[in-house]
Amino acid sequence: MRMFLRMKLGFTTSFFSFLITVSGGLLSAVYMTDLWAWFVVPLGAPTLKFWHAYGLHVFVRYLTFHADSGTKLLKLGILDDADRDATSKERAYYLAYTFVLSFIMPLAAYLFGYIAHRLG
Repeated sequence: MRMFLRMKLGFTTSFFSFLITVSGGLLSAVYMTDLWAWFVVPLGAPTLKFWHAYGLHVFVRYLTFHADSGTKLLKLGILDDADRDATSKERAYYLAYTFVLSFIMPLAAYLFGYIAHRLG
């Protein structure tokens, strides 16, 4: 299903989705190093370096990947299951969805972690 959706979205949308996902992963690694330093190092664990954090991010994404993740877009109404190319509006929604998952959700976790760190 996932490859079918990529074929419908086209090369440009898939390329930008890839760039958003990779850069979001790198940013998540930055957030993870700070969160680790704030909450895990005080418990006696060693510090977490950037590339280790990125590797953990990729590993966790791999473990939590669901084969039906493409169908979430169908359920949200971002794409339909028709055998056609996606419209520009559907492509924009897909990129926005990818952006939210890659940047906004990690940023929200980081902000809540920062608040907890400052209050603690």
